[in-house]
Amino acid sequence: MKGGLGGRESPSEGGRLALHRAARRASGTPPMKKGEERATKAAATAKMTRLSARVEGGTPSLRGVHALEGGTPSLRVAVRSLAIAYANPIRVLALACFGALSAVASAAELPLVKEAPETARTVSFETDSVTWMSLDVSPDGQTIVFEALGDLYTVPIEGGRAEALTRGMAFDSQPAFSPDGNRIAFLSDRDGTENLWIMAADGSDPSKLSAGSDRIEYASPSWSPDGRHVIVSRTSWGLRTFELWAHHVEGGKGVRVTRAKPANDTPVRRRSNALGAVYSPDARFLYYASKRGGFGYDLRLPLWQIVRRDIESGIEDTLTNARGSAFRPRLSSDGKLLVYGTRIPAPNAGATALRLRNLETGEDRLLTVAVERDDQESRYTRDLLPGYAFTPDDEHLILARNGRLTRLRIADGTATDAPFTVQVEQTLGPSLYAPYRTGVGPVKARLASDAVLSPNGKRVAFSALTTLHVHDLESGQTRALTKPGETAYQPAWSPNGREIAYVSWDTAGAEGARGGHVWRIRADGRGKPRRITEHPAYYTDPVFTPAGDQIAVLRATTHERLTREFDFGAPVGSDVMLLPRRQGEALVITPARGLIEPHFGPEPNRIYLYDSGAGSLVSMRLDGSDRRKVLSAKGYGIYGAEDKVRVADIRLAPGGNRALVLHAHQLYLVELLNTPLQNAEVDLTSAALPLARLTDIGADSFGWSADGETVLWTAGATLHQRPLASIEFGAANNNAAKSDKDDDEPLREDHEAVIATPLDVWLPRHKPEGTLAIVGATILTMAPDAVPIENGVIVIEDDRIIAVGDAEMPIPEEATRLDASGHTILPGFVDAHAHFRPLRRVPDLVNWSFLANLAYGVTTAIDVQPSTVDILAYQDLVDAGLMLGPRAFSTGPGIFNDNEFTSRKHARAVLARYKTHYRVRNLKSYIAGSRRQRQWIAQAARDLGLMPTTEGALDMKLDLTHAIDGFTGNEHNFPLLSLQSDVVQLVARSGMASTPTLLVAFGGPSAENWFYTRESPWTDAKLARFIPRGALAARALRRPWVHEHEHVFRTLAEQAHKIAQAGGRIGIGSHGQLQGLSFHWELWAVASGGFTNMQALTAATRHGAEIIGIAQDLGTLEPGKLADMVVLSRNPLEDLRATKDLVWVVKNGEVFEADTLNQLWPEEKPLPRPWWQSAAAHTAPEAQPAD
Repeated sequence: MKGGLGGRESPSEGGRLALHRAARRASGTPPMKKGEERATKAAATAKMTRLSARVEGGTPSLRGVHALEGGTPSLRVAVRSLAIAYANPIRVLALACFGALSAVASAAELPLVKEAPETARTVSFETDSVTWMSLDVSPDGQTIVFEALGDLYTVPIEGGRAEALTRGMAFDSQPAFSPDGNRIAFLSDRDGTENLWIMAADGSDPSKLSAGSDRIEYASPSWSPDGRHVIVSRTSWGLRTFELWAHHVEGGKGVRVTRAKPANDTPVRRRSNALGAVYSPDARFLYYASKRGGFGYDLRLPLWQIVRRDIESGIEDTLTNARGSAFRPRLSSDGKLLVYGTRIPAPNAGATALRLRNLETGEDRLLTVAVERDDQESRYTRDLLPGYAFTPDDEHLILARNGRLTRLRIADGTATDAPFTVQVEQTLGPSLYAPYRTGVGPVKARLASDAVLSPNGKRVAFSALTTLHVHDLESGQTRALTKPGETAYQPAWSPNGREIAYVSWDTAGAEGARGGHVWRIRADGRGKPRRITEHPAYYTDPVFTPAGDQIAVLRATTHERLTREFDFGAPVGSDVMLLPRRQGEALVITPARGLIEPHFGPEPNRIYLYDSGAGSLVSMRLDGSDRRKVLSAKGYGIYGAEDKVRVADIRLAPGGNRALVLHAHQLYLVELLNTPLQNAEVDLTSAALPLARLTDIGADSFGWSADGETVLWTAGATLHQRPLASIEFGAANNNAAKSDKDDDEPLREDHEAVIATPLDVWLPRHKPEGTLAIVGATILTMAPDAVPIENGVIVIEDDRIIAVGDAEMPIPEEATRLDASGHTILPGFVDAHAHFRPLRRVPDLVNWSFLANLAYGVTTAIDVQPSTVDILAYQDLVDAGLMLGPRAFSTGPGIFNDNEFTSRKHARAVLARYKTHYRVRNLKSYIAGSRRQRQWIAQAARDLGLMPTTEGALDMKLDLTHAIDGFTGNEHNFPLLSLQSDVVQLVARSGMASTPTLLVAFGGPSAENWFYTRESPWTDAKLARFIPRGALAARALRRPWVHEHEHVFRTLAEQAHKIAQAGGRIGIGSHGQLQGLSFHWELWAVASGGFTNMQALTAATRHGAEIIGIAQDLGTLEPGKLADMVVLSRNPLEDLRATKDLVWVVKNGEVFEADTLNQLWPEEKPLPRPWWQSAAAHTAPEAQPAD
């Protein structure tokens, strides 16, 4: 923990009185009367003043204690004890229970601090520039206190070598001197969550003033003029805006000064902000920056203005109407001068200036330009400008400019630098980099989807790799019921166990024949599948009625499913249907309107469904009448949730007296009162009904046995079953996750009653056969320090490269030769931050986002946070050769703060689902909670050999703590437009890779609009071939225009270049903005920051593979590596825009024509015409894809 013992705190009169009261209680003396208390208080004050005067010339502080260090030990102890007693009575009272408090303090440390030094790393370097350097000036004008990389330092006002006040992993920031200069207020996450702290001016005696939770953040502490309280801005992701809170230095929960929400249901856009408040000297007014609503993207200014709040009345007066906003007010000590920041037009996204207003005369003038660029276009978690301060004589401002200390003369704006140096000694978490192999061995299905038990409980049906399987639980044998090439999903058993219903999906046919059907097949595998439905549509969630003569199902149109870009939830216009098992009329029970997962309970004539919009289990008769609400449930939401949120799913037990609830991938059992009692509500964090948590690792799908006596769920491709009789309700079995104190207690999945059954399905890994020699091209192997090979040769055998060299290299006689003369070859592009557009739950074997990426040379991509597990199935399908696409890696669904991690063990259990069941090696920690919770994730990832990348979230403070904690990647750009050497060195030396995704820039307009408004993707024939016209039109036809001066992507790319130059890894990530082409846009945007073409190509290939962890098999053209490469018509070393001029794409040793994806080798075959190309006849002529 940062800080130390000892104290400098000024004596507190109330504290001294509390000490006397406590002493009397301890000795059994009756309490004093009020008159005695006042006399004791006065005497104590006088005594302490006399002691202080004798020790150090009359200043009532503790500095004189240090002057007596040369005396006898007994004198030193006596004086120090007396001084501490008067200065910090709470601490003296705590001495009686010192052991207990020590244990609490130890437990409150950051997890990685406890673990050090066993796994910690340290980076050491000296810097003379600091990023976002918030500072303050001591009241005597002699000292500056500032923050750098989460540590606090002091330096003389004229500059020099900085001295550390705090060090360690904790992130300490935004220091502010008390009016008497004896204390410093600051923000720190040293106990695991960010809070407001104060400490002595020498860094000793830290004390926490606030008590924020895991979801609370603070900004910009500032003292009251009398030094009795600190005012601070406070926010959370759910609230989205900042409120002002005041915290008394003697304790308490704090007082809210401003309220963001006039009412509980006030929408975010109407909530107010109060940020960076300062008092007027007479404490009558507060000045701060104000605006409505939370953060946003691609914003238009102005956003913020300075307001003055009358403390007595609460009335706010707006003082500015600045076009570029107004923020970060500072008042002179006499209250006559107001300085504030504002954005002014300038090249490269504008500049931030300071203006000076004379509050007596009304004069408002420009004071200086080009201070640190403001943060109003990201999340401004450390305010909109770094802290700056007047000197005590009000003649100068001390501020940060270009990472350096500057003394600015108020009278004329003359600036003088105060050179300084900082010796950074930063403790880091352990390295989490864990590279792995890919493209090796057969394909094992990661998902056994929608597993359901047979009525007798002896078999389980599931779908894997598009095929319907039945696993015999007694013999352990698994049998495929449907043939390869047929698609079969979401099985449902007939009540007698003789048949299984399922759904299919196929878009290969003509427009009227595209879509899916409902089928039934004999469960013993004999006979052919029989189609139940007459018309193709998008069918899901089939279930037999209890009588077995009908099948309930959800139905939506094929068109609605195919023409929406993001396939989440049921398409609009969906219906709940009742189909005859054999022949008869299909009936609509009810429009779905968010209803999902039909199932049956105790009544044969009622159907139960989960209302995903309301978060409730409902029932109705089979004609849709008599709708009833049965059960509602809610639990913790992800970062943006302000209150508890509806759960993912609820299923009633067949007997009607219990229900299973799925939330945040965890499964719960709720005991209901009885069937007639309807409309029960359950809060999973504090249940009103008996509640038992069944999982720690988690669940993907779940259900009941037919008799309701067994609960089942799947995680990945593993089936879990647990008898109902083994489940106990009580405190030990409720919602609580496992804590580190429960190390001897098994996970819930390891309970003796739980039966875990692997549902293994294997297919051979797709691998072409044959030897190919590509000859005559210029080869850029992208290996470190390699030079281009002119007139080169690459020999491929099956799916691997076996030789790379010049024309003199021998070529096997059996090799087919492909002449690439005049072309340039380099490794296939690696998209380090992709987002595919898969059809979910019911996969499609033709995916346009896969084809578009491959056609533009992206042979490997990782979807960082695909939201659902579906991408895992697609990865297997590509690897098995059942569909065409890039190597589709993923992190699995993001790790969010709805997990509400309580310990390292808890985090390790959840992450085990990813490592053991999903078999991914990369994670996405996505605003996953407090610093403590994020460090538990880091520890768990290290335990399991997983590599966690992170969501940047427009939050520089969050980004820096991720780097310190050892996370392997940062997704999106760092939101500040000027990174100094401190951040550059930290990121590069920590090993954290950075994938900027400038197309969705943080800190200013998105780069994709620069490309959209200067190019014409709508009329691009290649894009028209691989992207459905509706999806392309939605993105390409109407875009916001931004003036060239306002774009930030080049400046942001310059910051990425600094990291690369310091030895860090930079990746190219398209963010899935315009599938395929957007990778090249992103590459060119990144390169605009000063990268050489070779450096940019390295980021697009080798560094991308290294970031994912697969560089042993991909990223360079070397013998032994997988044969993924692109063949360009021009040399990108001469013109980087040549990366788009693709002739062929080679993926896994197979050669495709880039413009069409027709395969050229090892056999020639055209790409089957996908559904969206046949629809092109209904679009404008210029949009027609070329043949």
